[in-house]
Amino acid sequence: MTVTKFWPPGVLRAHTFLTPRFTVAPFLPSGGICVLHGPPGVGKSQLALTLARAVARGDAFLAPEHPTTKGKVLYIQVNTPIQEQQARLRATDIEAADQIAFLSLEHGMLDSEHLVPARDPGLTEAKRFAPDAVIVTP
Repeated sequence: MTVTKFWPPGVLRAHTFLTPRFTVAPFLPSGGICVLHGPPGVGKSQLALTLARAVARGDAFLAPEHPTTKGKVLYIQVNTPIQEQQARLRATDIEAADQIAFLSLEHGMLDSEHLVPARDPGLTEAKRFAPDAVIVTP
C-alpha cells in the first residue's frame, strides 16, 4: 500500500532526515538485504566470507571508506557441502572465522526444501543466535 505525505510550502526544504544505520556503509543498510550473484568460480564465496569477517570484527570492508557496524553474522552457504566450507575457513584467519555462525545441512548441501521454520532445529538455533547480518551465497 502506498502512503502519501503532504509537505507544506517550505517544510521539505527545511526538513532534516535521519541518516540510516549501515551494516556496511554506504551500500548495506542495517536490516537491508544484499544479493551476491555470479557464475561459479568468480569468488562470490570468498567475497562473502570477507564481508562476514569484516562485520564480525567491526573492520572496514575492502577499503577504509566502507566502515562496518560490528555484529553477529550468520553465513548460509547454499550449494557447498559444509566440509568444503570448513576447509575454506581453515585456510583463512581462524580468529575472525570463529566469530561467524554457519547454517548447513548435517550431510550435504542446504536447499529450500529443508527450510521449514516451524520444524527445523537449525533454523530455530539460528534465530536464537539473533544475527545482525545474514549472508546467503549460492
